[in-house]
Amino acid sequence: MPYPSVDLSRIRTYPVVRRENLVALDDFILPATPPLPFDNPELAEVAARIVAARLAGRPVIWMFGGHVVKCGLAPVLVDLMERGLVTHLASNGAATIHDFEIAMLGHTSEDVAKSIEDGSFGMAEETGAYMNRAVRQGARDGLGMGDVRFSSPDAAGGGHFSACFDRMIQDMKSSRFVYVGETHNSLPMHEIQFQVIRALYAQDRNLAIGLEMLPVTVQETLNKWTDGLLTRDEFIREARWYVNWNFNFGFYEKIFEFAKEHRLPVYALNAPREIITKVRMQGWEALTESEKKYIPKAPDLTNKDHRALIRKIFESAEIPHQMKGAGLDMMFEGLYRAQSAWDEVMSANAVKGAESEGRRLVVCAGSGHLIYNLGLNMRAFEKSGLASRTVIAVAIPAGQKSLKVARTYGDYVMGIAEEAKPAFPTVGLPLKKVDNLANLVVESKPIDGAASRADFEKGDVILSVDGQAHGDINEVRIYLARFKCGDEVKFRLLRNGTVKDVSLKFDKCPPAQAEPGEKK
Repeated sequence: MPYPSVDLSRIRTYPVVRRENLVALDDFILPATPPLPFDNPELAEVAARIVAARLAGRPVIWMFGGHVVKCGLAPVLVDLMERGLVTHLASNGAATIHDFEIAMLGHTSEDVAKSIEDGSFGMAEETGAYMNRAVRQGARDGLGMGDVRFSSPDAAGGGHFSACFDRMIQDMKSSRFVYVGETHNSLPMHEIQFQVIRALYAQDRNLAIGLEMLPVTVQETLNKWTDGLLTRDEFIREARWYVNWNFNFGFYEKIFEFAKEHRLPVYALNAPREIITKVRMQGWEALTESEKKYIPKAPDLTNKDHRALIRKIFESAEIPHQMKGAGLDMMFEGLYRAQSAWDEVMSANAVKGAESEGRRLVVCAGSGHLIYNLGLNMRAFEKSGLASRTVIAVAIPAGQKSLKVARTYGDYVMGIAEEAKPAFPTVGLPLKKVDNLANLVVESKPIDGAASRADFEKGDVILSVDGQAHGDINEVRIYLARFKCGDEVKFRLLRNGTVKDVSLKFDKCPPAQAEPGEKK
């Protein structure tokens, strides 16, 4: 008779980087660390028996619980194993979890009392998901849990991947710029960015980070973040994250937390969105003198290879029917002006950031700005002459073992398994503020994301979202960012004088896809 299954439908996980941890790598106790005062008459006898057993060629099995790892004693256990004093380790799931989180994050140990009280205990998404995946793979391979290689998504290649990654990081030692591409809504690609940043920091702490996601107008807010003056929610609000960037902050959270923890400078590389839009619509010459301070130089539009590349990306994208026709070339020219303006301003700000404190700079940007070394990386080299390396990740579709790309696609090309669904769903609801109206308005009919499958129309006035009125774009997107695939949000709209209820369902979450052009 089968047993009834546990109902997991109301379980809600959260990104592990949001959790407050009590133990970090800096808390670990090394073999050379002077021991803390400890008086137990049996300790010396236990030590003597261990030594006697090993001298007699007997095995020593060391059994321990999670607190041994959680309290930072793992390096001591490793030392005892390497010196041959201990032959076997035996433990429980708690020790495995702490060991895994330390390897993945450099932190572990949630506040048990607090997390039990609010129901979040053990609900960190990555810990359960990655460990479960490894155990299932081990079962398929006939391995026990002790033989399974635990890894995050970027390490799917096991030991071979690790060796290649280590060689790549070593090869970057003389590079002043390291560019790591992304598809904006691919968490595994952001994990690669994080792993590169962490490895380069371990190699040389004179490091800084440059981000496409934010305009230079919020640089002071970034400084406050890295100085530890802002909480996560305060940063998202002060930086106007969901106005400046339309992708969930959770994709980038590990990078931001690492920068704050290690006080790494983070530089905003982009220009304000309205400036890029004006270049796209009217050209650089239409900018006012005050606007040109963000893009002092007219972007070069004459590189034939770059133009051909962007044209190919543009034409391979799924272009809405209303955008096709005689105006297609005109639309491309505007997009190419915008793409070139992005590359121009981001390269100038990257060079400025790297030279301001003499640090090596890791730039996180969309792969379209980096592939074939024709985008902002090429322009930064033309401005500075400084050495660089570019890392591009490509998603390998399900059912395929590999994907063929040109050797010049990037200095390093990393294949990752295509996600079945993104970690955070795309909303895709364009909003705007209208003078003398407190409510938000749908700017145009949605063409992608969950909103494209719901009954939204251009000009709809949003009266409420789940019963709550919103008059600020950033605030309503902060609210929508909390939902996951499978969730539903209720909108009340005013359309042509009639109140209408619309459900926004995150029922279809397609795999992450690169976005062409100005779709940020």
